[in-house]
Parts: sequence; C-alpha cells; structure tokens
Amino acid sequence: MTEEKGPSGSTPEPGADQEIHYCYRCGSLLKHSREWCGTCGADQFYTCRSCGRVFNKALHRCPECGNRRRRSSHRSGISRVSTTPAAAEWFRHNRRTLFYVTAGVLGGILVGAIVKTLASHSGPPNDQGYGITSLMYWLDPFIRAGKTVYRAILGVSRAVLNWIVLLILNNFKTTVLAFLGGVAGFVLAMKDRNRRRRARKHRAHREGGEDAEDTRTEAE
Repeated sequence: MTEEKGPSGSTPEPGADQEIHYCYRCGSLLKHSREWCGTCGADQFYTCRSCGRVFNKALHRCPECGNRRRRSSHRSGISRVSTTPAAAEWFRHNRRTLFYVTAGVLGGILVGAIVKTLASHSGPPNDQGYGITSLMYWLDPFIRAGKTVYRAILGVSRAVLNWIVLLILNNFKTTVLAFLGGVAGFVLAMKDRNRRRRARKHRAHREGGEDAEDTRTEAE
C-alpha cells in the first residue's frame, strides 16, 4: 500500500531527529507537537496492540511484527487546538481572574436589573430629558430607585409603629405587667451574675491558698 508522506517525502519515526515534521493525514506542518496535528486533529503515532511498538501511522503496519494498525476515532482539530498545553496553562494561571470577572459581569447585570425595576416605581425613565453626556442621565435611575426603597422602608416602619401603638393601647394592663416582669427578670439576672462572679473569685482564692500550702509542704 502506498504510504502517505508529507511535502518533504519523509515519514518521521518517534526517534528521528528532524526539525520539521508533517501530518501523515493532511500533510500540514506539525506546529504544536509531533504527537498530533493541530489542523486535522489526527494522532501521528500508533502503539501496536501485538508487540507494543510505537510507530508512525503513515506506515500502516508495525515495522516490528508486521501487524496492521486499526483505525480509531480521533479528536477534531478545533478540540485539539483548544486544549493545547499553552492554552491549558493560561487558563490554569488565570482561572481566578476569569472567575472574578465573570462574577462581576453577572453581578453588574443583576444590580442593573434590580435598579431598573425599583426605578420604574418612581416615574418614567429620564422624564427630565437629560442628555447622555449629563451626569444626571446616569444618576437618575439610582435616584429613583433610592426613592422607591425609602418609601418602602417608611411604609413598613409606620405600619410596625402603628401596630405596636394599637397593641399597647388595647392591652395596656398586660403591657404594664410585661414591662414590670421584664424589669424584675433583669434585676434577678444581675444578682445571679454577681453571685456567680463572687463564687468564681472565692474558688480561685481557695485554690491559690491550697497551692501555696502544698508548696510550703514540699519545701519542708
């Protein structure tokens, strides 16, 4: 069978010392590695399944035992080039930077969507007719979003305050008793804390005295 050869007419073996090598399949110059072609993605060498000899696929048969090589699926040139050692090394060294950049882009999109939604509740966009070169043109969405948030907080605060006032007025006696119970609980808690503090000091003083007595006994 006629062997496929590169433009130079040679079929490089794995151990051959040549500076220029070509793909056995498409004849392209092997720029990235002698092991595979960056153009068509074809592997250049084959391991014989009979004797384990590694030989160039252009030979079609093992030069050691004569066994014919079998065709196997090969990766596309695009997949090969996308995973070259240089590209993989670049992604490995810059993966944190890429992560933060991606997170920043997604965060910016999310914040923009939130600001736009909040601003829509405080009037139409750019109702004052600011030009794109005006600072207010860019600040207007944030100002309107801030007004929406302020009104929401103010409304919730008023609702909570009104609820507390009504609760106190409708249950005045219960509120007074709850207040007195809270004061009594606070007083009892302070007394208990002081008692525990005195107990710790007494225990530490007693242990210190016992240690001093043991030291004197050992010295005698």
